[in-house]
Amino acid sequence: MLNSANILPIRIMEGLKYILIISLLKTLVHAEDPIIETTSGKINGSTVVVQNVELDVFLGIPFAKPPVGNLRFRRPEKIERWSGIKETKEHVAACAQYEDGMLDDIPGADPWKIKADIKEDCLYLNIWAPTEARKSRSNLTTMIWIYGGGFISGSSTLGEYDGRWLAVSQNIIVASLNYRVGPFGFLSLNDERAPGNMGLLDQNLAIKWIRDNIASFGGDPDKLTLFGESAGAASVSMHVISPMSRNLFRNAIIMSGTYNADWGINSKEGNKDRAKEMAAFFKCPTESDKQMLDCFLNADAKNISLGQFHNLNGFLSLPFLPIIDNYFLQAKPNKALQNKAIKKDVLIGFVKNEGSLFLLTSFPQYFPFQGTVPINNSISHKLMKEVIEPVQLNPTQLDSIFYVYGSNIYSSSETEKYRYVLDQVAGDTMFKCPTIEFSREWSTHSNVYMYSFDYRSNVSPWPEWMGSPHGSDIYYVFSRALYTTNSSSEDKEVSELMSSYFANFSKSGNPNNGDCVDCSNEPWSKFTQQSQKYFAIDKKPKMKNKDTSMYSVCDFWSDLLPKLKEPSSPVPSGSQNIWTFQGRILTTFSSIFFSLVLFWNILC
Repeated sequence: MLNSANILPIRIMEGLKYILIISLLKTLVHAEDPIIETTSGKINGSTVVVQNVELDVFLGIPFAKPPVGNLRFRRPEKIERWSGIKETKEHVAACAQYEDGMLDDIPGADPWKIKADIKEDCLYLNIWAPTEARKSRSNLTTMIWIYGGGFISGSSTLGEYDGRWLAVSQNIIVASLNYRVGPFGFLSLNDERAPGNMGLLDQNLAIKWIRDNIASFGGDPDKLTLFGESAGAASVSMHVISPMSRNLFRNAIIMSGTYNADWGINSKEGNKDRAKEMAAFFKCPTESDKQMLDCFLNADAKNISLGQFHNLNGFLSLPFLPIIDNYFLQAKPNKALQNKAIKKDVLIGFVKNEGSLFLLTSFPQYFPFQGTVPINNSISHKLMKEVIEPVQLNPTQLDSIFYVYGSNIYSSSETEKYRYVLDQVAGDTMFKCPTIEFSREWSTHSNVYMYSFDYRSNVSPWPEWMGSPHGSDIYYVFSRALYTTNSSSEDKEVSELMSSYFANFSKSGNPNNGDCVDCSNEPWSKFTQQSQKYFAIDKKPKMKNKDTSMYSVCDFWSDLLPKLKEPSSPVPSGSQNIWTFQGRILTTFSSIFFSLVLFWNILC
């Protein structure tokens, strides 16, 4: 006779048996990985479950012939069709680039470290698509990610760019792509074997492949949005303008980087000079472009990645950049932005502390990851000259910068003031002011939505002085905070808000999805030349008007600073408080002082 003591173990065993059967059935259900017919051939991906949603994942889809051998510096060529089924379940490679180890000892930088193989055979793309979309032919919107890295580094294989969370949370398809960087992507010589802009053309070919095939994944080829950050954002802005790309997608999201930034493009002569420096590294002949190129074609890829930096100095100096090649890019930035024939809705913005990351990596002796190093007047002036090296400043101009920016911070700490000023100057000149200029011009003929990402998480791995550093918004756009255990409730709210705004814009051209995403928040208004409103994304997002110091300092850089001349009479030497620079202006040249008074009336 069975008693309760005997029955309990039997029931437990029966329960375990049913659990095992259910698990096996689930395994069998998911064992059939998706196989899709593409224009290049059949591919076999994998199925994952994210928040109870099935997702098709395809990693490492080749879209171009491997750019190796004689194809090393050439424009990309369409991949030939393969036979059989190509397995696309793992990332294949990151494109050839120099690994400097700069971020190895910085805990907050781990998501930015490349863990894939680094090699020249790297032209692959990735797709995350809801399984149901493929089965029901849902015609979903697709967001195509282009990574940053100063055109010298980066990879779609980074964990930070995993598209599964965004695809599931917003019911969209997410795609990403690799493109060549450094000399492999942007060496330009007077030789068809290295014409320049190869990296941009890699992106263009990948976008075409996605457009041609996205219907097989459940997407609509007419609902493509490009989005990118830093050099990836500058790339997106170039696709918006390029006659080769602008008709391939519907709208664009530009995060911290634009075509018209000083670091966005280079002259052909500038790229040629850099090629000669690289040739000197290899001891290549420089009498002709052909001789240099023949030498580069025979060089080791790792040495090329290193040689691009030969004799390269300066704050944020980048070796090889996009050029006006009259092929992919046909007009200089200012002229291109004024082309009213181009109609393309744009969502564009930056983070609050764009400059802090570059101070950390460029001047670690003064901006350490841990602790504080005192910064005085002499050090700050030295660093300022390096930060804005291309601009040759006289002492009056240099002091005026500290006065203008120092008036915006109230702190008893001299080091905090100097740190703030250097962060803001670097961020304004490299990112914020070019973005504002882009928005002002583009809004005359297309819809523009501008934002500033001001949020800083309580669990941010970065030092507090860095605020919201360059690239910190990516984590929230990709919805990773929604599914990460160490994310705070505020992190999740900001991530839900940001990813929803971006996805809504991708779907409809309006980030509000009607009147609002969350009606407890203020609707996101368009940026126009008249209003110049932008959306400040923080714990409590809100619209801000143009009468803020941010716009005025950009006008200071473009209009007032060039007019500040060195005084004709000598200024007494000795200790001088740069935070009371107004007195110096009064005693040296009253006409310029009145200009400053006018400027500050605008500012305040």
